[in-house]
Amino acid sequence: MRPEPPGGAARGAAQTLFGVAAKITIQIASLVVLARLLQASDYGLVAMVTAVIGVADVLRDFGLSLVAVQRSELSDAARDKLFWINSCIGLVVAVVVCCSAWPLAELYGEPRLTSITLVLSLTFLFNGMGAQHRADLNRRLQFGKLALGDVVGYACGFGVALVLALLGYGYWAIVGQYVTFSSVASCYYLIAAGWLPHRYQRATDIRGELVFGAGVLGVQLSNYVAKNADSVIIGARLGDIPLGLYSRAYQLLDAPMTQLQAPVTKVVLPYLSKALDDPERYRSLILRAQAALLHPMMLMFGVAAGFSPIAIPVMLGDGWLGVERPFQVLCVGGMATIAGYASYWAYLSTATLGSVVRRAILIQGLMVVGFFFGSNLGVEGVAGSFGVGAVVWWLSNTYLLKAVPLAPWRELLLQGAAPFVTNVACALGVLCFLGSSDLGVPTSIALGSLTYCAIYVVLGLGAFRMGGSLRTSLSIVSKVAMVGFQPAPSGR
Repeated sequence: MRPEPPGGAARGAAQTLFGVAAKITIQIASLVVLARLLQASDYGLVAMVTAVIGVADVLRDFGLSLVAVQRSELSDAARDKLFWINSCIGLVVAVVVCCSAWPLAELYGEPRLTSITLVLSLTFLFNGMGAQHRADLNRRLQFGKLALGDVVGYACGFGVALVLALLGYGYWAIVGQYVTFSSVASCYYLIAAGWLPHRYQRATDIRGELVFGAGVLGVQLSNYVAKNADSVIIGARLGDIPLGLYSRAYQLLDAPMTQLQAPVTKVVLPYLSKALDDPERYRSLILRAQAALLHPMMLMFGVAAGFSPIAIPVMLGDGWLGVERPFQVLCVGGMATIAGYASYWAYLSTATLGSVVRRAILIQGLMVVGFFFGSNLGVEGVAGSFGVGAVVWWLSNTYLLKAVPLAPWRELLLQGAAPFVTNVACALGVLCFLGSSDLGVPTSIALGSLTYCAIYVVLGLGAFRMGGSLRTSLSIVSKVAMVGFQPAPSGR
């Protein structure tokens, strides 16, 4: 087993979080700039396609990226075989997506979707070829290289989208952004990993990896359906403009959440997997990792929801005024999703995903039904269904961790509930204040901030006594910031 470098967890977290911060900055800049150059219908058209064909990317990966990360030891032959499997699946998926372009256009009654789907199919081939090089960098704890690859990909994608938008190509700017990111990032991972695959070796046994990958795939598929069924239903029942508004609200939420989930999981997972034979270390690691993530992320979502009536018109312009209310409700679901990350880490590191798949099919199936009936109330109704479903998913997954001996399910549940309730209450307090006052923007921000702080102190630090986990979070975040991108100590 490769020895863990001194300070490796902090250094890996620092490199990952700095990369995440850069990606979020680029993504928010992209949202702000492109929202002023493109129409809601442009976003709606692309969202109609990505909501449906995105499931193909989950199938393309087959959970094999996380398999390669979760394994503490992986032979070169097994690594090469996983590369060829991922690449072949990516090629097959790209062909299937191409064939689905015409039926998809018929589904929505929008002929422009045909050409959009054909071009976006290229991303599956690129992603399939880059999956194992990315996973290999992750397994070798090369988090700085991983972060740089994502940042370069996002920056190039934004550059291409900006040029196309300025030239008046409309929705093709968004399509170009997807394809550019996928191709640039995959090429970078190939170069950074420093290896080329050998020929496919049939004799290499990877049955264990495929079984584990199938479990990961089941969870990812159910998550994907629940995450994208809302866009499909809005597009089919309400049209491209409401879907464009909803997709902007969701992307404002999803930008930090998606950028954080996969990188942080890939930092935490190797360390949890190495602590499986030390229950106390495992407990300490997962609780500290949850605390480090919970407080800053929930505070960010709470502030974003509370001040959205002021922030969204400034960020996106007056043409996106219908985004605020669905965004506020989606933020509640985002907080619940953040609170549930630790249970996912526990199931993944202990390879106990079987029960999660069955539960996911049930709960997230109910979420899809909720999206359908909620659409009768417009995008706000769909957002409400997402929020309720996310809370139920978090609570049920965490409670049922009691069947996993290593996981401190009760502590994880309580540690997540306190900041969740606190920040939801703070956001509601600020929204009530802003709704009842007619003050200028600077005064509203100042008094709203005082309102948020007062509720946070009284409820969070007073009633819930979450000062201990908050101190843990601040300690880890400050340590990560101090370590930053310092070079790792030399030595073997």
